[in-house]
Amino acid sequence: MGNALEWYDFFLYGTAAAAVFQQVFFASDDMAQATVLSLLTFAAGFLSRPLGAIVFSHVGDRYGRRTALLITLILMGVCTGGIGLLPGYAAIGITAPILLLLFRVGQGLSASGEWTGATLLAIEYAPPHRRSFYASIVQLGSPAGTIASSGAFMLVMMLPRDEFLSWGWRLPFLAAFVLVAIGIWIRLRIEETPEFRELVAEAEVESYPALQIFREVPGRVLLGAGVYLIGMAGYFFLTTFMIAWVSSKGQDPAPVIGSSIVGALLQLVVTPVYGRLADRFGSARVMIVGGFATLAYAPVLFTLVNTGVPALILVALALAPVFVATLYAPAGALLSDLFPARLQYSGLALSTNLTSVVAGFVPTIGFALWNASNGSYWPLVGFFMLLTALTVLSVWIASRSRNLRTGAETAGIAVRGEPVE
Repeated sequence: MGNALEWYDFFLYGTAAAAVFQQVFFASDDMAQATVLSLLTFAAGFLSRPLGAIVFSHVGDRYGRRTALLITLILMGVCTGGIGLLPGYAAIGITAPILLLLFRVGQGLSASGEWTGATLLAIEYAPPHRRSFYASIVQLGSPAGTIASSGAFMLVMMLPRDEFLSWGWRLPFLAAFVLVAIGIWIRLRIEETPEFRELVAEAEVESYPALQIFREVPGRVLLGAGVYLIGMAGYFFLTTFMIAWVSSKGQDPAPVIGSSIVGALLQLVVTPVYGRLADRFGSARVMIVGGFATLAYAPVLFTLVNTGVPALILVALALAPVFVATLYAPAGALLSDLFPARLQYSGLALSTNLTSVVAGFVPTIGFALWNASNGSYWPLVGFFMLLTALTVLSVWIASRSRNLRTGAETAGIAVRGEPVE
């Protein structure tokens, strides 16, 4: 639940950046320019994540997964709720976008350690033959957060336009104070993992894990970033960018927001299924097959969205996460195989948060490509397919690398000799 609350807060900003912030926090008569500025603050949350990864990898590998998870949740709640209280440009001028940017950076710092801690907590408690399934359960936080944030936004968008822009959009952000308090209560009752306690008992905890990871396996950090590329970048392509793209064409963004809810519901169903398949056949195999399916779906996706027909937009975007989830659901288990146990938090945090540098700019790059192509959507198709292809290539290389967690010859393979119930 704590992971879902974190993603609710983080995704809420993406929706608001595409639909609201350009009108509240930026003074520009050019809506396209204001949208780009708004999306750049969205990207700032991703630029801050590598710094957060260094901080929380140190906390997670040295002081424990539970400690890191408590800090990330508190920070996210303060920043998200703070955005809900922030006056607009009309009230405090340039101070408004500056404070908005600072809160967004705080969200990025928090998110940098959240997914890693939750994933390791699940994997380190999991039986060996169920690691991919347990890791996939953590990935449910993303669609659950999507449903909550998109649903909350759809409700407040039912208000009259003036009221929505004045105070209605703030309500989902203010709700973060209550939701995060619940999350803290839950996490205070979680015990540290046996694997980390064993590392402490055997004095194998690194003093500076983030530095050690670059001394021992720097190439694997970059490889891990590639493995997670479309899993992170794809989400913001399908939500934040699509909302901004449709809105800029003068169309109602409601079908896009609605499709994100339907797609997230489907993702809640298929994600654990992909986790089970990864335990049986290997996470790398599932991700590679899913990657080729995603490549085939990309032209269909953008062609249908470009029609401007609400029903087609809804169907196209609702189905897209079903494809992308094949590359997202098993990723945690594969990534954990790339790093030794004493550097797990650092390896996963640094890998996934390097990915965030690219992912954060996906909406801005996509918007720029569309503007530069005189309204053609084919550069968008090519960009999406490039991100997917790089992910598939990274997974293939990872699957042929030695498993540093267990010492096996290859990473991302199914555990043999264990029943898959």
